[in-house]
Amino acid sequence: MTNMTTNRKEEMEPHEILSKGIPRGKARILANTLGIGESLVTKWTREPASDENPNATGTPNPIERVDRIFDFLLIYSPEAAQILASRYQTKLDSFYERLLREPLSEQGWREKIARCLRENSESIAALIEDAPAAETRQQWEEAKLHIEEAIRRKEAGERVIDR
Repeated sequence: MTNMTTNRKEEMEPHEILSKGIPRGKARILANTLGIGESLVTKWTREPASDENPNATGTPNPIERVDRIFDFLLIYSPEAAQILASRYQTKLDSFYERLLREPLSEQGWREKIARCLRENSESIAALIEDAPAAETRQQWEEAKLHIEEAIRRKEAGERVIDR
């Protein structure tokens, strides 16, 4: 049985998620969408000050606030916590539905499967090479994204490769 605390420590930190998710030079677009300053978005992508790193220059970000809300809901209203979690799964499902409206060509499938293999191999190599946990987690998350898309396409009835 897996230790929940260990799994939690291996997850990306909120600032890491935003750092990975906001492409270089695109903080202004998100800032404009939210009606805030670009510098605040940039600070969200850096590690906030803590007891372990008092000199860090980041600031708490919205993901951390949602995490706190979720933790609160788990204690006082688990049903509402489930609804919140389902909300984001629904958004992800909707994204994949839009993505799947454009079927892949045979060459596109070959490229998708090759990318799945490559990403999966990199995540396994990170484990074998005893890479830091954060790096191993990042490799695995990349692999899961590509494999998930391929599986969803298969479930939607797309043929993997014409024979």
